[in-house]
Amino acid sequence: MKTTADLRFGLEACEVVANDHPHYECDRRIFNGYIDRKPRAILFPETEQALVAVGRFALDQDRPFSIRAGGHNVAGSSLVEDGYVIDTSRLAGVYVDRDARLADVQPGALWRDFDSVAAKFRLCTPGGIISDTGVAGLTLGGGIGWLNGLYGLTCDNLVAADILLPSGELVRASENQNFDLLWALRGGGGNFGLVTRFQLRLNPLPQLLAGSIVYRHTELREALERYVACCEAAPDELTISLVAPCGARSARVSLDVCYAGAPETGLSLTDPLLPRAASSLLRDTRQRYSYVNWQRQFDDDLRRGRRSYWRAIYVQDPVSPRFLSIFERYLVSAPSEHSMLTFDHVHGAAHRVGNESSAYGDRTHSYLFLINTNWDDAQDDEANLDWCNALFAELQTLGLETTYVNYLSEEGDARVSAAFGDNMSRLRATKRRYDPDNRFRSNQNISPG
Repeated sequence: MKTTADLRFGLEACEVVANDHPHYECDRRIFNGYIDRKPRAILFPETEQALVAVGRFALDQDRPFSIRAGGHNVAGSSLVEDGYVIDTSRLAGVYVDRDARLADVQPGALWRDFDSVAAKFRLCTPGGIISDTGVAGLTLGGGIGWLNGLYGLTCDNLVAADILLPSGELVRASENQNFDLLWALRGGGGNFGLVTRFQLRLNPLPQLLAGSIVYRHTELREALERYVACCEAAPDELTISLVAPCGARSARVSLDVCYAGAPETGLSLTDPLLPRAASSLLRDTRQRYSYVNWQRQFDDDLRRGRRSYWRAIYVQDPVSPRFLSIFERYLVSAPSEHSMLTFDHVHGAAHRVGNESSAYGDRTHSYLFLINTNWDDAQDDEANLDWCNALFAELQTLGLETTYVNYLSEEGDARVSAAFGDNMSRLRATKRRYDPDNRFRSNQNISPG
């Protein structure tokens, strides 16, 4: 059996940062500062061959391991206590086949890497809304973003993957090979192996009309009513998010729009979002954007290293009096002004993919509500967690339980099942086939059962 020391000195294409390394404290940090785990070592392979070797090394050890790309996952699944972190960040290549409209992507690529390369060919794949999110984690968990109505979720654009299985075998998952595995990778998370390369479909890069229509928080009711009415009428090309920063001093409501098409059409379709009274409007920033630049507009909203805890649930009727009452109370009572209450708009092409094609759970509901709790000081942990969980408990009384796996904190098996819904039994069967011993368990875990 190889040891960490063997790997450090015997594998030139991998840097090992053990807990006695001067860079250890810096390198073990992830996006969510609330997660404070201390791995035995962090492994940085420099080549895909080294990545496979490192993966086999980790599988050969009697310790937990995790895989880290962007390190954005709010539950902190990319970081393990007293185990090995396989950090893929030095493998960030994006290789475009313009004629086939396909991109081969290494597992450490971030969306800002991908978007910039694809845009050179006037192509794109729907990503998320934060550009330093990893392509790997977003794709494997689903991938809700600005183009979901037009091109579907990120996982819907996954054509093939090379994956190191728990057995140590490197296989291809595609429509023609190991399709059950490809199905599971389309939204089932990192439960089935270490993906060493992704192949994603590329789509025509649209011009955008994008920006924010910002209301005073006292006009939440009107903002929500206009938001829902516009979403219900929206074509596939138009996706709208609602973002409400919290706290009595900073509360406001932003309707963020992205229309993929002629800007004048986008303006016409989003003008109904404007408030009746000019005094209710704080600003209107709608303008032409390149897709690459719009994808980076919200990168500073969630500062890396801030403490975070999220709960998310689909809301069936965002304009019901009961939901509005809950929203209004918690918007101004949040203990941290860094927290946000948001709606993602899921629709169009994302709703037209069946369970036979993808493991992603909820394809019917449109309004995904996220309690995005963020704060700075450890002494405020209890107050922020209590506020978030109290709000979530009230939302559960509205009737829906379904959620999005990439928005789960550490919430237990029942919430993982709620994310996968009717696909859970098939996912368990796939897990039993490929990972019966649950070696890949640092994730929103699907137990082999």
